[in-house]
Amino acid sequence: MTAFVTPWGLHEWVRIPFGLTNAPAVYQRYMEKVLEDYNHEICEVYLDDILIFSKTFEEHLDHIRKILQRAQQHRIKLKPSKCELFQREVRFLGKLVSESGYKADPKDTDALQVLKTKIPHTVGDLRKLLGMTGYYRRYLKDYSKRAKPLFDLLSGPKDLKKVVAPRTGRARPKDSNQVPSKTPIEWTSKHQIVLDSLIDDLATAPVMAYPDFSQPFVLHTDASQDGLGAVLYQRQGGVMRVIGYGSRTLNPAEKNYHLHSGKLEFLALKWAITEQFRDYLYYAPTFTVYTDNNPLTYILTSAKLNATGHRWVAELADYHFSIKYRPGKNNADADTLSRLPLEVETMEKTCSEEISQRLCQR
Repeated sequence: MTAFVTPWGLHEWVRIPFGLTNAPAVYQRYMEKVLEDYNHEICEVYLDDILIFSKTFEEHLDHIRKILQRAQQHRIKLKPSKCELFQREVRFLGKLVSESGYKADPKDTDALQVLKTKIPHTVGDLRKLLGMTGYYRRYLKDYSKRAKPLFDLLSGPKDLKKVVAPRTGRARPKDSNQVPSKTPIEWTSKHQIVLDSLIDDLATAPVMAYPDFSQPFVLHTDASQDGLGAVLYQRQGGVMRVIGYGSRTLNPAEKNYHLHSGKLEFLALKWAITEQFRDYLYYAPTFTVYTDNNPLTYILTSAKLNATGHRWVAELADYHFSIKYRPGKNNADADTLSRLPLEVETMEKTCSEEISQRLCQR
């Protein structure tokens, strides 16, 4: 594919040159073939990054020796200045990875502090800003709800209803998602406060735990007019640790769901299980979902559903879970859940539904 003809003969590259569209894919396939029996067992490989992990120091020495021997067999060269050996915490693909979990790289989050002083003036500037902060949304709880004032600016001014076509001169309706990048926006102190709070919380983002598929998961879902939110927990070492955060805004049709009882909460549950955390929950033997909508606990058994509800139930049929009710005022974060999980579980097992509802009302 890189061969070219000259008067002196046919020439072609013997190594992958820069600029080829399929070069990264070829490189990744080659590295996976070289380390096919070691990948996901003692190492993780992504292009030119090889992360070797072990439980003990002696085991780590053996793993490093195997990777180096395999690289030598396939004539792969390693630059010593780019190698980090015997580390308890290492930077890998923009994350700090350690035995306790992973978190955002402080070098990247510190660079976001500069965004506080860069005020966006157009829709294009705001899209770049949200693109940078949205990359770290997995570390922030309810990112979409908190950033809703910023997302509302992407629709442009409220009086922007029609755009004149440049060639025909005829007016045509413009979709809110197709606002030109040069459209000016009105940036206020309210938007600045939201941006500052998101950037500050990134500096203190929690350490995300690794999932253990031999243990049950706990999923908390919530919904409002500002968007959908979900948090996936797992009990590890006697405490509830966060596996991941999820959130998204509502489309125009979903904003009307509040007119139907519990439909918005049902949407949050379906979205969190079948879309946001599908890779974790699809293979889980069982898990528990907590919601602050009590009628939702009967949605899979005795509830009367419309066509949309039946379609959502069909999508949930591949998952094995139970739904439990929790009061909205006790929607706790990870720290609170780590202190009170045993008491909550004991009360749910010993109290009847009638007594639990009365205690929740009090």
